[in-house]
Amino acid sequence: MNIIKFSNELTDDFFSEVAHQLQKDIDMCGLDSSIDITSKENFLKSVFQFVQYLHHKDVKSMMNLLYRIDVKEQHIADVARKYQLSFEEAIALSIIHRELEKVKFKRAHSK
Repeated sequence: MNIIKFSNELTDDFFSEVAHQLQKDIDMCGLDSSIDITSKENFLKSVFQFVQYLHHKDVKSMMNLLYRIDVKEQHIADVARKYQLSFEEAIALSIIHRELEKVKFKRAHSK
């Protein structure tokens, strides 16, 4: 899985907030997940596995989650092309990037 190399983009000071924000969005969509937050690498792997599951078993829920998180279709395509990732890897990375943007925005505007 190629997205593991991107774990350095998810710094320790943002990791727990991003994981919490993603879990919140998953819960708001009424989905059950087992996102592993014991390490950044495990987090990335479990997000990817969750995306794989949704892509193969519940596309409608995956689309609802992407809408809830506000991941744009064009962003997924750009990420896949730029980093030469599979469709599912690009979705997982796009989700994490968007959640990171949300956390950074909240931090910048909560002062």
